[in-house]
Amino acid sequence: MSLLDDYVNVGAGQLGGLDSMLDASPVVEGDGQPHTNGASSMTGMFRIDQVTLPGSLSIVGAAVQNNILFIALANVKLMRIDLSEPAEILDIDISQALSATSSKSSERDSIHKIHLDATGQHLIITTTKGENVYWHSKNSKPAKLSKLKGVIESVGWNNDGNKHSTKEILVGLRSGSVYETWLEPTEGFTRSLERYCKLVYSIESGSPVHGLYHYMDAAKHRHILLASDGALLHFAGVLPKSSSADAPILTAIFADNAPGEHACQGSKSILRTVADKDAESHLHFAWACVEGILHGDGPVNPGEASFEGATMLPATGTENILLTAYHIIALRDGELCAFNRFDHREVYREALTSAQSVLGLVSDAAHQTYWCYTESHLYEIVVSNEARDLWSVFLKAKNFEKASRFAESQRQQDVIHEAQARSHLEALRYDEAAKSYARASTPVEQVALALLDREERDALRLYLQYKLELSRKAAGMQRTMLATWIVELFMNKMNALDDLQNIADGLRKDAAIGETAIAQISNDFRQFVKQYTADMDKETIYALISSYGRDGELLAFAESVNDYRYVVHHHIARESYAAALNQLIKHPDVDLIYETANVLLPEVPQQAVEFWMKLGALDPERVLPAVLLYSTRQMPALKDNQAVRFLQFAIRNKGDRCSQAIHNALVGIYARDCDKDEAELLAYLSSRQTPAYDTDFALRQCREHGRVISCIRIFSSIGMHEQALDLALQHDNFDLAKQVANGVESLVDGSGNGGTCDGLALKKKFWLRIAQTTMERRGIQAAIELSKETDVLRVEDLLPSFTDETPLDELKEEICAALERYANQIRQLQTEMDYSSRATETLEKAMTALDRRFAVIHTHELCYHCDEPLIGKDTKFYVFPCQHVFHSECLVQLALRDSSASQRRRIAQLQLRARPPVSRTKSPAPSTQQKSGNTQTAPPIAVSRTSSLAMARVPSSATGSSSTKDHGSSGRGQGQGPLGAGGAEVPIEEAKAREALDEIIAADCPLCGERMISSIDWPLFDAADKNQAAEAASWIV
Repeated sequence: MSLLDDYVNVGAGQLGGLDSMLDASPVVEGDGQPHTNGASSMTGMFRIDQVTLPGSLSIVGAAVQNNILFIALANVKLMRIDLSEPAEILDIDISQALSATSSKSSERDSIHKIHLDATGQHLIITTTKGENVYWHSKNSKPAKLSKLKGVIESVGWNNDGNKHSTKEILVGLRSGSVYETWLEPTEGFTRSLERYCKLVYSIESGSPVHGLYHYMDAAKHRHILLASDGALLHFAGVLPKSSSADAPILTAIFADNAPGEHACQGSKSILRTVADKDAESHLHFAWACVEGILHGDGPVNPGEASFEGATMLPATGTENILLTAYHIIALRDGELCAFNRFDHREVYREALTSAQSVLGLVSDAAHQTYWCYTESHLYEIVVSNEARDLWSVFLKAKNFEKASRFAESQRQQDVIHEAQARSHLEALRYDEAAKSYARASTPVEQVALALLDREERDALRLYLQYKLELSRKAAGMQRTMLATWIVELFMNKMNALDDLQNIADGLRKDAAIGETAIAQISNDFRQFVKQYTADMDKETIYALISSYGRDGELLAFAESVNDYRYVVHHHIARESYAAALNQLIKHPDVDLIYETANVLLPEVPQQAVEFWMKLGALDPERVLPAVLLYSTRQMPALKDNQAVRFLQFAIRNKGDRCSQAIHNALVGIYARDCDKDEAELLAYLSSRQTPAYDTDFALRQCREHGRVISCIRIFSSIGMHEQALDLALQHDNFDLAKQVANGVESLVDGSGNGGTCDGLALKKKFWLRIAQTTMERRGIQAAIELSKETDVLRVEDLLPSFTDETPLDELKEEICAALERYANQIRQLQTEMDYSSRATETLEKAMTALDRRFAVIHTHELCYHCDEPLIGKDTKFYVFPCQHVFHSECLVQLALRDSSASQRRRIAQLQLRARPPVSRTKSPAPSTQQKSGNTQTAPPIAVSRTSSLAMARVPSSATGSSSTKDHGSSGRGQGQGPLGAGGAEVPIEEAKAREALDEIIAADCPLCGERMISSIDWPLFDAADKNQAAEAASWIV
């Protein structure tokens, strides 16, 4: 039984309970208590407070705007009070601004009225004799209006005016004339206050203009309300584009069209306005006349339709009025009354305690303050929370939108929504009723029963959706129940539409409307599931949708909860393999790919492989079983085999990290499916210098499928050359056997032969086997031709293979050619031996000449390192072929400086092993012929001091090579052994140490040898050396 059935089976009497509940709902107001007509329910909404004024005053008028209050006094003075700082009162004397004639008149002039604009900056004072004075907050004194004459009864201020200028305004006089003017405050007398002043309208009867107001609607049309005795006029029109800033622009409004009019008997006429954002004109007006108070939204339609929407409040005897945001305050018979302007109920009445009569009522529209004044007192009418009971007023009028706007508590909102839902239900607007019920606190079961009894399941679904939308997130269980119920209603609706569609198809009727409805409800379901996924129990929804057999909606729900595994398996279960793969492509899941690979690859191989190749995180080994299964079952042609394509990609992508199993799989497929020439398999085997596959497995596969060439290639790759040769010869593949034989030449050890011969010997052995096999199978001549293809095989190598029956006549030419070749080799060897003998004799002569080489240096020669005399007592020195000379100790220091740490340790060890050098025997003085040889160069040598020149014989070659072992000799003669001091022989170990030391320190010249080149990046001076540092500092500019 479904959730719907549980509610349908409940008794129908429950509906009456719902209706009775709605009927019995009390309408409450204000504090939540039932409303009783009368002013007592509005206690606290209106209050009159007397304002304390300084001293005893005689008030004749007042005006308030923008929190600025002006009070006109009988002594022709004004009091200006900033209500934000009421302690600071400004007294303004306007008597000096009046004309001299009026001051000298027998009847003293007095203030008649004052008119203040919305900014509280511009004030017009009119007197009983028609003199008009203007005062602005920035001027220290009031100024007389020279162009504007006559008693001003009303002023229509411009809503676009600012504190600097009034812009265009209308002024209504007691004579019935209406003037347009523009006032700007000025200092001095060089400029008039009125930019212009022009008559724009006159009342034919001469009735005073009691009220003026002009405004602009959304269509930029200008409207003017004018109140006179017994008539309220409405003018409307479009403002012309004036070419002059000093020309009036409202003249056309009065002249173009006939005004709309509301007339009544009597001369009473008071016009008030208040802003109302709900009105089209954003204005609400009230006009008090003899018949009552006419009020309504500011008219926007000209002519007779101007006041069609206005209503008359029958408050006769009204002396003055004020408009608040939602009420009309009227002065009647000395009492202040307040009427709700929506239902005309009197909500307040109070008599003033003062015995004096009220002279006037004024209001501040910007700050919503209201005032009344008598001759000596000022009162504030305090209005607080005047909108508190408006919700009940609008509820009675069935204006539910406004009632909801003014409701102040949840209980009031519930009453409004229940009443609105009942109204919709009675009008058969079930969808609207569902929405209203969702906002109310009516129990869900009551609303569900009411809608089910009317067979309005769609409305019930909407109601539950609205209820779910408005419920608290914390109410998890309730939200889950609502969501499940809504899903069932969706399924029920879809099945019902499908049934209707089937019936329409059977009757051959146009089913386009049904299809549209099905598509719409399906789309609504998907949107709902997407929005409220978190509120659904996944397993319950799966079971619910499956019970209705709605596969499309089942998948839509699975996708909304991101259960792509379910979607993929659902498609696979219904053999929609392409759809399953597309779902995986949209939402890749590596584990799910591994799980479904065995199914999807055989069914959609190309698309599956393309998808796998795009995934970088896919492990090829995990899908290898699916690859092998596809290749075994489908057995496609090699060029169309997607398994090969994927394995090749895996090998390229993984490189050396690719597992052996991947290579084995590819070898197995190649061995089974490649062509007879084995091109694909051989190309793969050739691409791998080191086999990445299991060679035993590869050999088994190749033998199983008869891939001989590949077997031979594998044998060769693993060093089993004899087996490769045997297999090639076994199948009479001599070309391949030749390749095997040529391939072993580079081998260092012929381990394939089991012996110790090198690769060349093994190559010769293999060629000999090929020749023997050729001789056995194709004859001697074929073997002879074969020997010509290589340089390791000769005819003589084949002779041991000949038998006694082998005819030699066929080999005559080959044998003669071999003998001739050996004779040539013998002659070549004799020539080489003669050349070697001559070279040896030349070398012996050159070595004998080396003992007579010498170098000549001056006795005053300096060491190139320390700049000290080179020749001194018991001093050993070195001379290089470049003529640079160094003390032995200096040369050791340079060697230690330029050597590595290990070489420095080696030098130190050699110095310890070699005893200190001692003075050698003096060499005889050089001859004249020796002096002439001082330009010859030689490797570095050590010499002894002579009288004028130092001379030493050079026991190395005349080329000056620095690599000979005699670099450090001390000038001893040819054939002389190692000598110590006084000519004694030096021990062999000491001599070897000295020779090794000479080889290191005198390897090349420190100034022009390799050591100097390698020091190119060294500093020019040693910072630790104070002398060098001082020298470097002296060069600083």
